[in-house]
Amino acid sequence: MLKISFISLLIISCTINSICYSQNTNKRSELPFPRLGMWWLDAWNEPPEKIARYDLLLNEFENNNDKLQAVRQINPHIKVFRPISPTETAWYTWNTQTPEPLTKILPSSFFLLKIGSVLRSPISANDTVVPLKDISDSKGVSLFHTGQTIAIGRNESARIISINVKNKTLTVKRGFIRPASKHNLGEHVAEHFSFWPKTWVMNNTYHCPREIIPGFNKPMNWLEFFFIKLTNEITPYNEYINQKELRYDGIIIDRFEDYQSWLADWSWNPEDIFPIDLYHNNQPVPVEEFDASWRNGTDILLKLLRAQYPGLPIIRNNASTVRYALYDGQVYETGGWSSPSTSWWENLFIKINTDDNYFKVGPYMDWFKNNKTKTVLIEVYEDETMPDSNLKYKKPFSDPEFIPNYQRMRFSLTSTLLGDGFYSYEANTSSHGSGGLIWFDEYDNAGQGKGYLGYPTGEYKFLPEKLYMREFDHGIVLVNPNSNVVHITLDRKYRKIKGKQNPIINDGKETSRISLNGFDGIILLK
Repeated sequence: MLKISFISLLIISCTINSICYSQNTNKRSELPFPRLGMWWLDAWNEPPEKIARYDLLLNEFENNNDKLQAVRQINPHIKVFRPISPTETAWYTWNTQTPEPLTKILPSSFFLLKIGSVLRSPISANDTVVPLKDISDSKGVSLFHTGQTIAIGRNESARIISINVKNKTLTVKRGFIRPASKHNLGEHVAEHFSFWPKTWVMNNTYHCPREIIPGFNKPMNWLEFFFIKLTNEITPYNEYINQKELRYDGIIIDRFEDYQSWLADWSWNPEDIFPIDLYHNNQPVPVEEFDASWRNGTDILLKLLRAQYPGLPIIRNNASTVRYALYDGQVYETGGWSSPSTSWWENLFIKINTDDNYFKVGPYMDWFKNNKTKTVLIEVYEDETMPDSNLKYKKPFSDPEFIPNYQRMRFSLTSTLLGDGFYSYEANTSSHGSGGLIWFDEYDNAGQGKGYLGYPTGEYKFLPEKLYMREFDHGIVLVNPNSNVVHITLDRKYRKIKGKQNPIINDGKETSRISLNGFDGIILLK
């Protein structure tokens, strides 16, 4: 009852207090193809002319509204979605080594924690040896690992330097991000979950406890606190219109999957016991029970956002779900282009992945079966590797001598054009568009103009040659999701793009005979 009444209170307060917003309501005609997107470009340093070349931006502009207005003047049809990230909280503020103020004030229960132990005796704020009741579980598996971070009690975190199994103690660096304090016998000690470097995973579950946060007089759980903080950030008070103002055309929720049990590096069998401390009692729960709580938690945040911003499109990133009706689209932050296979491509674009009966991921094309207005983005990286612990990559994207993987771009762009989504080619998983913006000949017909393909004349077709094809007003796209070269004779002549980046492929010649390499695609013009 407490959960329901608190959420109802939040929703009612939004209505009573007239926390409204002004949304860009200009009627936008359907955009011609290709439709291009970009996530997290450098809005401070990129000129408006470059930013406005895209049709969909996933970017913050609260502190750069003048730039956004200039972009909209150039491209009035651009859609700008505001990214939010409730699943992780950073250790440090952006591009500094200063501890993130928000992370310092949050209680331990707001972080997703592993099964842990309790203090065997009290410790002071200066003690560096932490005595525990248990150092391993009933099967002898260690509960703690050198180099990992732990939550101690309600408000402190520490980093493990070494482990003494015999004495059941941890030697730690105290006050890591969250300040050190004294702790009593029996206080909780457990490892944080950390998926992305220098961040902690947050407790998005339905069972996250409610606690009082400094500056607030009502108890709330993590997602309720996140919601209140978010609305103050993205809908600032505008004294000129005497109301709160939203400058965005939608919201993109980063890493908001239906399931999160994969974090535990555990078997995905629903009958397995799952080592995440759902109830903060150091007792494991079945996988299904944890994922149900996580899914119910994400739905609560969605309901709060729907009530606060009625009619505003809300999409998710990396959504391991087939619940299309709840959201207005999805970002497919893809990997696998560096070593593609036919089955991988088909699962991503064409058919539902049924290899696992528990974790079902809906394919790209399914979003357009009933509603072509869904906002769906295929996001592809030049460098697909995860960053190191310092968020650095092996190669800089901005190197002037760097040559991008043109075949990967062609294959992924033409695959995206089989549906009605947006396409983005980015540097890597950390810098995204801020690692540099590469503009390809296929984006605007080598400078002839955006939207040069016009509109599709129908759905995609599967050809006898095992190629996929889709026809547009001014051309066609061909996709070869197989490892072998395919030769095809078309029913008429088409002209290739006359480009400068890769003239061996885009030579501008007319032909009706195409040889398409494995895992490649091509755009041909009428």
